[in-house]
Amino acid sequence: MEKVHAAVTAHLDQVSGLVQALSSELRRGIGPAADSLVAFVHAVDWTEPWLMCLMAFHAILLLTAVASRRKANLQLFLLFLAYSGVYLAEKINSYMVEHWKSIARRNYFDRAGVFISVVWLAPLLHYVG
Repeated sequence: MEKVHAAVTAHLDQVSGLVQALSSELRRGIGPAADSLVAFVHAVDWTEPWLMCLMAFHAILLLTAVASRRKANLQLFLLFLAYSGVYLAEKINSYMVEHWKSIARRNYFDRAGVFISVVWLAPLLHYVG
């Protein structure tokens, strides 16, 4: 019985060490990601009218989705709307790259579409998912 107890204790110690190692790895990996997110949030002027309208659109879409959770046809329309937004994201980004001066105070848009992915696609994919 003592051998079993010693084996179980050794196994629990090994698992505990692995959990601690995983936890420290996650903290080390999440730290830079969190710093990047904070830097992104501070780099964007969230008071720009078009960004405020975009945030309002996402809030209205979310509230409509929650309020209409029992209405299948409206949910299907919202799903179509979200998928259309995802489909058109590349075209929207291309347009914004060319015409950002008429819409925003600063150029947030690049050819890779990183900014549009964060502020436009991420919330839409959240609705779809």
